[in-house]
Amino acid sequence: IEIGAKIKPDKLFSVVAAHRDLGSENIFSKKNPTNASDYAIIDWEFFTETAPELTDKVGFWLGKNHKKIKTNNPKIIDKITKDFLKFFSDHKHSSQSSVLALLHLASVGIDLAKILICHTEYQR
Repeated sequence: IEIGAKIKPDKLFSVVAAHRDLGSENIFSKKNPTNASDYAIIDWEFFTETAPELTDKVGFWLGKNHKKIKTNNPKIIDKITKDFLKFFSDHKHSSQSSVLALLHLASVGIDLAKILICHTEYQR
């Protein structure tokens, strides 16, 4: 969240179309998929054409880590938060982009994003 607070108001970020709820429960595949047509994505009620650039990548990361996030164990969530920042700082996009996407997901009601943000705010 400190990264989010450092974002300057005149900083520009890419905006993309996004599903915004891209967890494993919304992605289905044929057995042994070999190409994109072997997958189906459902549950499009959160779709938008104007989301921060890493929104679906952040959402997918949250989904992969949902069991740890849902423990509500402060030590585990501290580690998950650090893992999140490390994963996205190693990514070709900036940490600011990933935090902006996390804040965006929390603002539309994605509980996993809210847990990380609320935990971080509580720890201040």
